Amino acid sequence: MNQSEPGDPAQILVVDDSPGSLKLLTDILSKPGYLVRPAPSGRLALRSVDVEIPDLILLDVIMPDLDGYEVCRQLKGNPNTVSIPVIFISSLEEPADRVKGFDAGGVDFITKPFQSEEILARIHTHLSLYRLQKQMQAQNVLLEEQIQERKKNEEELKRYHKNLEEMVRERTDELDQFFSLTLDLLCILTRDGKFIRLNPAWESDLGYPLQDILSHKYLDFVHPDDLEQTLEMGKRAVSGRITSFVNRYRHRDGSYRWLEWSSIPSGNRIFASARDITERKNVENSLHYARKKLNLLNHVAFSDIQNYVFSLTGFLDLHQELVTDSKQAYYLENERKAVDKILRSLNFAKMYQDMGIKPPVWHDVSQTFLYAISHLDFLQYNREIQVNGLEIYTDPLLEMVFYILAENVVKYAHSATTVRLSYEISPEGCILVFEDNGVGIETDLKEKIFEQWYGEQKGMGLFLSREILAITGLSIREIGKPGSGARFEILVPHMMFRQVISNDE
Repeated sequence: MNQSEPGDPAQILVVDDSPGSLKLLTDILSKPGYLVRPAPSGRLALRSVDVEIPDLILLDVIMPDLDGYEVCRQLKGNPNTVSIPVIFISSLEEPADRVKGFDAGGVDFITKPFQSEEILARIHTHLSLYRLQKQMQAQNVLLEEQIQERKKNEEELKRYHKNLEEMVRERTDELDQFFSLTLDLLCILTRDGKFIRLNPAWESDLGYPLQDILSHKYLDFVHPDDLEQTLEMGKRAVSGRITSFVNRYRHRDGSYRWLEWSSIPSGNRIFASARDITERKNVENSLHYARKKLNLLNHVAFSDIQNYVFSLTGFLDLHQELVTDSKQAYYLENERKAVDKILRSLNFAKMYQDMGIKPPVWHDVSQTFLYAISHLDFLQYNREIQVNGLEIYTDPLLEMVFYILAENVVKYAHSATTVRLSYEISPEGCILVFEDNGVGIETDLKEKIFEQWYGEQKGMGLFLSREILAITGLSIREIGKPGSGARFEILVPHMMFRQVISNDE
């Protein structure tokens, strides 16, 4: 196995089964000059590492063949790859998922959606620690060789001391610059937790003068509720392996700040860096509680309104049976229509609320379309489905999009006898085509049909379809010729579709 030489651009292996995420991460990392090697699966990632060892690995957690945790465990079980820093990237947000990643040997855990600045900053920190560790190991080897050489020649010993002093001075200057420039908290500790060196960021982040912190031990500032977890992470620390964890650290004003740590033991010392994530934690907690309250409110409100509307519908049915006066019957019929519109609006609100809640997935287009029309009386139409092997990556509500398109054929294309679903590849991506041979749509209505308040069922139908598709960057338009049938085109960007060949073909 080969490995990049010191001074070469850092090689980063990016592992993600999502083509969209793989391309996005490759673009982000290529801009600052990193050499990026993409791998779309865990097994291909392991093969890639066997050929050439990268300087760092960005690893997706959820993958179909080998998940990220197993890939990381295999890397950490190999003495040739045990020291490679592994940063997990995942949409999983639970603390247990992070702990599982750290137990597998990961050095960091970035939650999707992520910011490019955050990824680049974390990669810079972990590469710096990783290269510092490699430099120290190289220095230890060089020191041993020079000590042996000293026994043979006293003059060589003097030259060695001179060279060593110069090298130490240069490394000290570099370390001073690194400690002074970074915004993260950096420290060097003894194995028993006594501070040896801190950078100025400690004063600005925690409020204590550096001398006050240096007179204490690391655990003196840890929140009591986090002591046990922090001690446990310390016990698991192994020389040459980066350990990552999160705890609360006391500020001079008595409050506690959330810090995200990465540390690596080397000999009788520990090198560590930390980032203040208090604001992110507060935002996450606020968002979590806000979502819980909003979902509860929506659930209660929807349930109550639906119950009242169902009761009202029953009373209207009973009243209608007793009314003989034509005028009253007319009023009751309009009241019933108004109640039906309320129910449709409630259903629309519920579907709109569910949009974007679940992550995008790969859809078998043919299968999803068949599921959609199974809810309709669609046997009267000839169906030409020409999308075998096509899969697209979009919101789980794609079935609802197909249902709405098919339902419009049943409702409005009364002369239609055939429905066709096909696709074609263009420079912009994949164009998914849904068309019928009905009367078509007038030219001046082609854009209005997608407006929220167009038509009898205000807020429903094609507006909802466009909103669902837009979540993952897909678009829809109608370009059929009036009098010759409707033709809806859904544009699927590159990296959001794939053509799968079955074993039978």
